[in-house]
Amino acid sequence: MKYPPFTVQKILFGNKIRTVKSLGKPYWYLRLPWLQQCRPASGGDPLTKDYDVIIVGAGHNGLVASAYLQMAGLQTLVLERRHIIGGQQSQKKSFQKRGLKVYTRPHFAFTPLLEEPGQNGRPRSLLLGKDHESTYQQIAKFLKKMQRCLNLVEVAFPEYEKYIAKLGEAIEPLLDMSPVDIQSLTEGTLRKRLKALPALRTLMQTGLALGKDIPAFYEILTAPAKKILDRWFDSEPLKATIATDAVIGAMLTPDQPGSGYVLLHHVMGQIDGEKGAWGFVEGGMGSVSRCISEAALEHGATILTNKTVSSLLSDSDKKVCGVVLEDGTEIRSKAVLSNATLSNGREWDEETKKAYADIVFDAVEQYAPGFKDSIVGADILPPPELERIFGLTGGNIFHGALSLDQLYLARPYPWCSSYRTPVKGLYLCGSGAHPGGGVMGAPGYNSAQIVKTDFAAM
Repeated sequence: MKYPPFTVQKILFGNKIRTVKSLGKPYWYLRLPWLQQCRPASGGDPLTKDYDVIIVGAGHNGLVASAYLQMAGLQTLVLERRHIIGGQQSQKKSFQKRGLKVYTRPHFAFTPLLEEPGQNGRPRSLLLGKDHESTYQQIAKFLKKMQRCLNLVEVAFPEYEKYIAKLGEAIEPLLDMSPVDIQSLTEGTLRKRLKALPALRTLMQTGLALGKDIPAFYEILTAPAKKILDRWFDSEPLKATIATDAVIGAMLTPDQPGSGYVLLHHVMGQIDGEKGAWGFVEGGMGSVSRCISEAALEHGATILTNKTVSSLLSDSDKKVCGVVLEDGTEIRSKAVLSNATLSNGREWDEETKKAYADIVFDAVEQYAPGFKDSIVGADILPPPELERIFGLTGGNIFHGALSLDQLYLARPYPWCSSYRTPVKGLYLCGSGAHPGGGVMGAPGYNSAQIVKTDFAAM
């Protein structure tokens, strides 16, 4: 993915979006007193100024959106509930001037086997990495016949990597573009239809790039990851290792339809021009957010922490025109960007959390004897607490699983996949929107482009 001068999920909104039935159709609405009437503002304090855009939450997507909007000349305010920015947390060169250092990992997958120790006194394990020769030698340990080993190492595995990378490269442009607005394209005014054309053009170009691979893409989009991997390999340790990418944050197993796309999702992106690379950021992932926030601040954006948004302001036409903080402070704007928290799970008591932690620790202990004795403390955060602290919908790292009903036009709902919600002036910009989670900033970037387009038409 390529963004203008810099690039890189959480935009927490304190109230729930309710779904009701209105005239037989689902409709998003914010019940009073969440929508309150706007009043004129005055003064020079950041909390009394008027803004073009207010962004609720300083996760990396919110910060990306703030930087692009501020660069476009829109006065932008970011309000973060917590005392720090960054949410839960790219291109290396884009941030080097700001001191960001990313160290790519030489290895990206490790699978220990639960079996009797071998001749070296240890059970076997599979370690995959950037060095092809070393990776092939690792794979060969799990194959008995030399011909099968030769076929897998020199043909099957490289071909699989090319296959998955080709599909990922073809659809990557869709990540950097808002989904096609079907309603505007089919029922909108001429202006709205023209606005929808760039997304349609990107979709058509993606189809052309896929070409004869469209059936393969459709299969990986809908099929279980296991079905795809079974066709390529017969080594269970290898398939299990690769399948890890098919279940991260997906609430799926490799046997379930849709897990194939999650596998594809994790091979897209790059670090310092290296496709599919994984890396560590010096200083932790907060360093990424710091660099983005610096870019936004340099262009004039305002970022405030310890500011919890409790409700939205609306004018007489029910258009959002600002926010209300927890302490009652009203801040006005022409638009609000947010990533609404849509669900709440049951609370876990301390006994339940400890029981779950014991299950996890016991599993690790089987593969790494002595692990439990090395634990000096544990911070156990079940899904409800991940949602409450970090704004992760349902505790999911992607702010909602990348399931078949949560992709492209349907993320998070068909009627707001273009980042615009049915509440005029309210937009989505977090990982709950297209294209989903991962530290890439695409939802924030895409949302900012939509907002800029709408402001230009005012």
